[in-house]
Amino acid sequence: MYISEREKLEMEQNAQKRWGEWVFVESNNTLISKNDMHPNYEIDLDQCNTPKEILQWIMHIHHKTWATDETVMNLIRAFDHLFEDLYI
Repeated sequence: MYISEREKLEMEQNAQKRWGEWVFVESNNTLISKNDMHPNYEIDLDQCNTPKEILQWIMHIHHKTWATDETVMNLIRAFDHLFEDLYI
């Protein structure tokens, strides 16, 4: 199967916007969980303005029955990547 340069670039860009089941949707500035147990759980990143608000989201997801340790860790990775310039 031949993959064009454009397709490779799109795949690389999408990989940079995905952490496990969490996908960054730039058009509305959200993270969406593509979890089979609870598909399309959405976090509005415009509501994550402080470290406290980010931690509240992490704890909120941690207490969901469908969230695994991996789900929470991937969410932390997503926040770390998306907000790295803000809180360093």
